[in-house]
Amino acid sequence: ARALALLSDEGLSQPGIVVKTSSPQGEHERLPNPTLAETDGRITVKFHPWSIEAIVASEQAAH
Repeated sequence: ARALALLSDEGLSQPGIVVKTSSPQGEHERLPNPTLAETDGRITVKFHPWSIEAIVASEQAAH
């Protein structure tokens, strides 16, 4: 939801713009992965709730 606040209403309402939410889960992932994606069919921008540092720390803590 916070990521959507960064996008203008005008930009999101343009023809051909699609906004999608998902929660993909990779094998052995420790953190939940809710994802927000915006695409125009050519370029997709994905927003994730975790920083790269948090993901790496989570994976290192498991080993």
